[in-house]
Amino acid sequence: MTGHTELARALARAEAAGVLPVTSVCNIRCAFCSNYQNPPGTRTYRLGYRPVAEIEAALEGMVHCDQIVIGEAATRIDEGEPFAHPEIRAILRLVRQRFPEKPLVLTTNGLLVTEADLDLLSGLHPLEINLSLNSADPAVRQRLLGDTRPDWVPTLVGRLAEAGLAFHGSLVAVPHLTGWSDTEETILFLAEGGAETVRVFLPGYTRLAPPGLRFDPALHSQLAQVVDRLAAGTVTPINLEPPIIGDLTVRVTGTRADSPARRGGLGRGDIIQSVEGRPPFCRTEAYYQIRAAANPALEVRRGNEILELRLEKPAGDPSGLVFDRDIDPHQVRRLAAAIRRHSRGRGVLILASQFGAPLLRLALTALGLAEPPVVAVPSQHFGGSIQAAGLLVTSDFLSVLHQLGPGWEILILPELAFDPSGLDLTGRHYLELGEWANRVELV
Repeated sequence: MTGHTELARALARAEAAGVLPVTSVCNIRCAFCSNYQNPPGTRTYRLGYRPVAEIEAALEGMVHCDQIVIGEAATRIDEGEPFAHPEIRAILRLVRQRFPEKPLVLTTNGLLVTEADLDLLSGLHPLEINLSLNSADPAVRQRLLGDTRPDWVPTLVGRLAEAGLAFHGSLVAVPHLTGWSDTEETILFLAEGGAETVRVFLPGYTRLAPPGLRFDPALHSQLAQVVDRLAAGTVTPINLEPPIIGDLTVRVTGTRADSPARRGGLGRGDIIQSVEGRPPFCRTEAYYQIRAAANPALEVRRGNEILELRLEKPAGDPSGLVFDRDIDPHQVRRLAAAIRRHSRGRGVLILASQFGAPLLRLALTALGLAEPPVVAVPSQHFGGSIQAAGLLVTSDFLSVLHQLGPGWEILILPELAFDPSGLDLTGRHYLELGEWANRVELV
């Protein structure tokens, strides 16, 4: 298989998920960027400036996507800055011309967005902008991001709000590099500056990262405490990603401004107990149930009070509710059914990421399985702080299987770790694990 074919497959997978890669070129070099920490043997791809004609052809295969996302990471393709592409404005017009009504989601660091671009963006509705601010302090931006115009992007926050452009703010939280005050001030700068939501990302580093980028594992819980404290003082929803979740309670993180949820009286900390009379299994299920329904009736617990609320919105429209992302209920029910069908001897073994395993055990227990056969797999290939399923590779799974031994009826692996051909990020196939079980499945 040639590298060109592998890249084509990686692009096809991204586009099938609604992500349209346009370039891997970036105009800044963030100190925490993980693109420069990949271990040898990792097969990821960098795009130059993707030709407009190629992008036009790619759009024809995205007809069935719910939205078009530009600038977000695709696992095997290094993400860049969309506005670094010299034809980005033509590309944006092309997307809107091809899909007049389809939502467009644009992620940018904002440095190359000009005043004239605000007029262009205003004509691209429905549009949501994800602005990766990372720091609102010009001195920190120079040092942390290599920003040569450190005053512009913080100014852009206000200009987006003035132009009536909906945007979400985000930062990779690196208080070990910038200090906690910069992290907190940047969160509040976005929350008070018109952002619809604020996303606070836990940073990541691999085993090849220099010592200065490494941090204590306690950073995750410390960030959770800071986000909780700051969110209590603002109406803007603030999410930590990945969240620390200890239950499946459908607790509202916040509501977006001028949304059905905000108008309907919902707020941070409310617990949704039923949607149209049915208790949702988890936050994710509640989100999609509410989105699918027209004028959904909700039973909500607020402290010791039970409220009956109704959101006025058409079926299929977003509600404006913001939750921490938990788990796919359909996936959990499929896994529970498989475990029950093969409960004798060495039945089902589920290998999950270190981030995902605790929540998966929790969800399976909620479905009545006393000892779910879920094992967390450490990332040895990437190492460092990496704990996500999409960055696990076949050798990581093999390391765990060598400890547990063979003879399983079904071995279930996270689908995110493999491309549509079944290859991981090092080019190895998941069926290499077939000697350890009668059947290997991806879920």
